[in-house]
Amino acid sequence: NEWFDPYWMYGVEKFDIVIGNPPYTQIKKGVYSKIKFPYSEGKDIGKQNLYKIFVEVSYNITKTNGIACMIVQSSLMCDLSSTFTRKLLINNTEINRIIEFPKKSKESVNQVFKTVLQGTCIYLIKRSQPRDFFKIKISINNNVSTLKNLKFEEISQLSISDLYPKTLYIPLIKYGDAGILSKIKYNSFILGKYIKKLSQGDLNLTTSSNEFSVNKTAVKLYRGRNVQKYKLIRNCDEFIIGNFKKEFVNKNKLSTFIVIQEVTGTTDKYRLHACFTNNNESFLFGHTVNKILLIDSNYNELVLAILNSKLMDWFFRKTSTNNHVMGYEIEQFPIIIPSNLINEKVKRIVNQIIQLKERNSISENLENDIDLIIYKNYNLDYNEVLIIDPNFNLTQEEYDNYKIA
Repeated sequence: NEWFDPYWMYGVEKFDIVIGNPPYTQIKKGVYSKIKFPYSEGKDIGKQNLYKIFVEVSYNITKTNGIACMIVQSSLMCDLSSTFTRKLLINNTEINRIIEFPKKSKESVNQVFKTVLQGTCIYLIKRSQPRDFFKIKISINNNVSTLKNLKFEEISQLSISDLYPKTLYIPLIKYGDAGILSKIKYNSFILGKYIKKLSQGDLNLTTSSNEFSVNKTAVKLYRGRNVQKYKLIRNCDEFIIGNFKKEFVNKNKLSTFIVIQEVTGTTDKYRLHACFTNNNESFLFGHTVNKILLIDSNYNELVLAILNSKLMDWFFRKTSTNNHVMGYEIEQFPIIIPSNLINEKVKRIVNQIIQLKERNSISENLENDIDLIIYKNYNLDYNEVLIIDPNFNLTQEEYDNYKIA
């Protein structure tokens, strides 16, 4: 309906219980009042979606200590465009539980909603200020077969702003995950603290397509597919012609950047792929690559190792619901700077990996060594490592006795 007035319709201002199944429809911004909907319409960025308006309505018409229960898109949990809608719920309600259903069940016969084209979730909130130690119960990857025996993991509601200060993600966690998230955040800083500059490539691959050529020129064009773990594929079949951006070419030659694939498959074995640039050649990156320049290049190898680690890949998957790796996500990665001794050890191993990759030789053992050092540096115990990496190849005794320096 174009309007809803509880008092005119029902003789009450607010309700004890609000239940809803709103439409999931994108609309233009400005259709609804920013004053009436200060979170979804006023502050959320990107396209508007009606379900976010309904989330705010469900809050507005619920009594103090009343309950609201809605089924909405699961983008409510982790999408950037829902940041302030999440802020409304996290700061002003106790989120009792969230039950998530992926877009597709592994077994089609167990699909809960046959005609829904998006991932969905059910949230149940109590309109009251969250208590200090209140925990959200989260259940993910559900289908018909799991509904009668839901498995929940709990995470402190107020800790979300520490874990994801810019985006307030509600992570997609299963049993054992919350403790790991809390531990790796402890004593860490967000990667953004160490970044001098982060950009999405040098040029737009769509709007600048008239500047590309298959004929060799002085400037190479690198795309996301050129970026692999510890290796930049330099056998380019595309080059830049015409009015290329000389200032970017010169900056690329003078500095060593860490570059990361911006588009990766959600079901790929690894989501994060990072390597160094070569500062002795002329090149530009397309916008399917994220470029990082650190404040202190002494930590280049350390950050590269962390970005390529199984731990950070696991961390990223807790909140990634699409096939993009965006700069604002990278900035929030938790980084723990180790002692100089450990940093030098990481440098040596990373440079050995890079050399092996350049020769197309196997570097798996050295990459496992890096993962081991990072697990230890983040103070993870053996059982926590097994949650992140079920195929971990050390015994508990070997892991417990390993010294990283």
